[in-house]
Amino acid sequence: MAVPAAAQVTRNFSGNLSLGVLRDTNVARSSEAFALTRGVEREDTILTPSASIDWTQPIGRSSVFARGSVGYRIYDKNTDLNREVADIQGGFGTRVGPCQGSAVASFSRRQRDLEDLAIPNPKAIQDTTGVNLQTVCGLTAGLGVSLGAGQIWGESSGAADTVDYETQSVSAGLVYRRSTLGEAQVFISHAETEYSNALVPATTSGYEVESIGASYSRKVGSRLKGSVSASQTEVNSTSAVAGAGSNYSGLNYAVQVDYQPTSRLSLGLLWDRSVKPSVQVGRLYSLREGVALNASYKLGTRFTYSLGVRRRDNTSRGSLFAAVPSLAKSRSDEWNTGLRFQQSDRLSFVLDASHTKYDANDPLFDYSATRVGLTTSVSF
Repeated sequence: MAVPAAAQVTRNFSGNLSLGVLRDTNVARSSEAFALTRGVEREDTILTPSASIDWTQPIGRSSVFARGSVGYRIYDKNTDLNREVADIQGGFGTRVGPCQGSAVASFSRRQRDLEDLAIPNPKAIQDTTGVNLQTVCGLTAGLGVSLGAGQIWGESSGAADTVDYETQSVSAGLVYRRSTLGEAQVFISHAETEYSNALVPATTSGYEVESIGASYSRKVGSRLKGSVSASQTEVNSTSAVAGAGSNYSGLNYAVQVDYQPTSRLSLGLLWDRSVKPSVQVGRLYSLREGVALNASYKLGTRFTYSLGVRRRDNTSRGSLFAAVPSLAKSRSDEWNTGLRFQQSDRLSFVLDASHTKYDANDPLFDYSATRVGLTTSVSF
């Protein structure tokens, strides 16, 4: 995430405190059989206190920022699942002559997704820490050059198949910008992922990703904005012993469109395919494809209704063996809906519900889950 130069931002400090109550029919995110073997009650009620902040401070031609949220999940029945959650980032940006640069650090903690696991375990935690450096040199309009470098550390705990990884990446591109035409870029990138403590190092030591592509973004008036990115991607295993399907060649892409046809209605689309590190034992990486549609409608000055649907496909690649039931392919379909009541400038209430249906190559991993929640928030 780039940090804007001080001349483009103003000082901002805001945040909120929230308290939610969530009823979940499947906290284990697994079949009933798997939940019983681990002594987990699938239906539970969860209390979710949290706090968030959004701060930006210009300093001369530079600026610093911090934003994110921290919270805790308190389970009524499965008390051993109580844990903290976090998603925070901070950094600074500066401008020197025609160049603008930024440095951003981030940290997140979450429950590991089912597609990450060879043995589903709701106690498994995934920590992800990242550092990203970015610079763009060029005038406000015309041709420019972009350079970037970053590193991500992934650490997992609480599961029999714990796998940690590190990803290092670099990128370079040519950027062309015009206020009436938008921004276009051609780029090339290289990334290397290494696994530090896989149970079978020879099969999961790492892989490299080479990409070359182009992107375009534009805002049309005040109602429509969008971006599209496509790249030819080559993935090659660096493991001592290559597994089945270790290498991959194909098109990765991302399309995002936000459209506001009226002052009350907002629509959004996100469609993407990407390569992500896998934290399954015996797997190198995951090829993830997804599409999401969402809409919101203002019912007067106080109420806003929202509705969304999402489909996500996941394929794990680079497998040499399957000592346990293997999660190789999966599809997750989800719908969500919510009603927001803005009682005042500071106080709001949100009633929301969602349902997920998860299908995998092995029926042992299939599950469904329904969640209904009520959240109260106070902003400052």
